[in-house]
Amino acid sequence: MQLLIPLLSLLSLAISTVSATALTYKLSANEKACFFATVDRADAKIAFYFAVQSGGSFDVDYEVTNPQQREVLSGQKERQGDFVFTAKETGEYRFCFNNEMSTFADKMVDFEIAVEDEQKHAQIPTKGGADNTQTAQLEDTIFKVSGQLSTISRMQKYFRTRENRNFSTVKSTEQRIFNFSLVEVLMMAGMAALQVLVVRFFFQGARKVSATNGPVLEMPHSRTPPTTIEDILATADSDPEWATILEEQPIPPGAAYGTIGTLKKLSAGTLPRLQASLVANRPDDVAEVEVYVGVPATDLKPEAGRNRVLACYPRSTPSQAPRRERDEAKGAVIVLLHGGGHSLGSPESELPLARLLVQKFNAVVVLPSYRLAPEHPFPASFNDALETLKQIAMDSASLSHSPNDTQKPTSTRTNFLPSNLAGQINPKAGFILAGTSAGATISSSISHLYHKWRTSDPSPTAKSAPPVTGLMLCCGTCIHPYRVPSAYKSLYRSRAQNNEALPLDKDLSAMFESANRPDYNSPVWSSIDQQPHLDRGRVGEDHAWLKSNGVRVYFQVCGQDLSRDDGLIYEKVLREECGVQTRLDLYKGFGHVFWGMGGGYADMSMSRKRTEHSVEGVRWLLGRNEGIGGVN
Repeated sequence: MQLLIPLLSLLSLAISTVSATALTYKLSANEKACFFATVDRADAKIAFYFAVQSGGSFDVDYEVTNPQQREVLSGQKERQGDFVFTAKETGEYRFCFNNEMSTFADKMVDFEIAVEDEQKHAQIPTKGGADNTQTAQLEDTIFKVSGQLSTISRMQKYFRTRENRNFSTVKSTEQRIFNFSLVEVLMMAGMAALQVLVVRFFFQGARKVSATNGPVLEMPHSRTPPTTIEDILATADSDPEWATILEEQPIPPGAAYGTIGTLKKLSAGTLPRLQASLVANRPDDVAEVEVYVGVPATDLKPEAGRNRVLACYPRSTPSQAPRRERDEAKGAVIVLLHGGGHSLGSPESELPLARLLVQKFNAVVVLPSYRLAPEHPFPASFNDALETLKQIAMDSASLSHSPNDTQKPTSTRTNFLPSNLAGQINPKAGFILAGTSAGATISSSISHLYHKWRTSDPSPTAKSAPPVTGLMLCCGTCIHPYRVPSAYKSLYRSRAQNNEALPLDKDLSAMFESANRPDYNSPVWSSIDQQPHLDRGRVGEDHAWLKSNGVRVYFQVCGQDLSRDDGLIYEKVLREECGVQTRLDLYKGFGHVFWGMGGGYADMSMSRKRTEHSVEGVRWLLGRNEGIGGVN
């Protein structure tokens, strides 16, 4: 036993001489690193081990070359490797790792290079007469122990590699969770800030600062047409009163109604309550009659052959209006068409204004209805309104002669106006065609058709029909978005700017358009297309009759309205190209027909002012009190 330990030590030294290098290296992105091992004797064993501990996908390219630069081993995107090969040549062997595949990920590589120089015929000192089989058994045992130790060493390296990789994955996951949480917090803070800005935008209104008097409110109503694109766009800045009522009594967006049928049912459901309220509040000095008139025979359907018409006129009781004004405007006829996208609505929506005009001017105000889409699409509403207008003109001509006149008409038969108005109607005092929204669109269009009828039709009826003396167009559409004259395209911004504005957003407008199915190539659809010279960029050629007949045109335009620029451009065309006298009331920061929404919307101070503006506008159309102004 005393001799066994020295013999084992001597045997281990005699069996092999090993030189080894174990390193951990950080391989940067796009880096190639090489390491070298020198072999002094041919047929030496070289052990090469590597494992990527962290970084990227835990992979790396490797290459081993001999002293003659010939490839011995190579691989791409390997996570680890364990190789033993025989060195055939002496010299310097190169071991390279390549991370050029990575753009930004560094890799941590653990590797070991071992060169073993084995002595196949080691001589173990023995005692004289000892048997060699004893040393052979000892040698086998040592080799087995050495192999098992190598296996244990490699298993330790494997588990260490797995531990490092798992730790790297956990660390990376923690960092990603932190980054995601940080981004989420920043997004929440950003959304909160954006909500504050939006709320402030809605409620700040259009405020200006005066250097001398401090902050002052910009007037939400203007009679001066905006001249620059910036001024036009600024008219859509929400007015505080409008923003407040929208928050207190929200209006559903167009998409919320679903179908035009649903919207028509909702509209029809409100009519009985409106009629009951109007009956209860009818003024004593205003008389009203409800009649039905036929529609054009060429456009007649059995289930809808007649349209309802309301007519308002003064009772015999003297009106409260000043005597002089009533005498000057006495007998004027005003035809007022309701709105509703050609698909819904009724004359009752215009009845409060009609009663007021009767009281103010002793005028006769007629409120026609027309067949509605989708059951009666374009051009049914235009045809019906034109036919009704002709019948009103015939009634006006028939009743305009007093019973005491020496030249009496051949007939006093009327279509629907009471015969006791004979002598009280005087269309020469004014024959005004007015409308709101779709009613304004119809009015502006049929005014041209009516003029052509009474000037080109040789019949006595057409010749005796009174000419239109004024137009009142409230929030109407008169330009198709794809047919904007070239000279005005830069000013046509409202379709894009106000496509989400309530109550008439892009979805509700598309619903109405889909139901009515207009012919965009028809000049009847768009009043600005009533002439054939759009390619010249000027659009006033066929509107010249308005100036020659002395027709005045009064516009009401809302800043937060899809059709805002229709009214602004049409007013500009008539005023600048045609020389027509125009008047404009521009409601900055208010939505489409804001006064007609009912509830709190009708009680807004601007809604009451709009009614006053309407009376002033009609007075201007009648040529009364010239000093009150207008855009000339």
